[in-house]
Amino acid sequence: MQSLVLLENRERALPLNREKIDSLAVIGPLADDGYEQLGTWIFDGDHELSVTPLSAIRDLLGDETRVDHVRALKTSRSRTTEGFAAAVEA
Repeated sequence: MQSLVLLENRERALPLNREKIDSLAVIGPLADDGYEQLGTWIFDGDHELSVTPLSAIRDLLGDETRVDHVRALKTSRSRTTEGFAAAVEA
């Protein structure tokens, strides 16, 4: 499998199996943003305690698997596609 966008888990891509993955790209501006993970009620939360999807994936796969992160968008509300090429390349 070269690339995957998970809409349904029919091929059992999840849970991730570190023995079958050489590299993985995690795309998106929220993938490694602990502050944004807290959502609307951030005044009461500590972003230092957030576990981002990117950090959880890196912890799961370990050092043997290359995990690349590309923001692709400056923020989750960006409307430009200028970062898409880097995301596709990853």
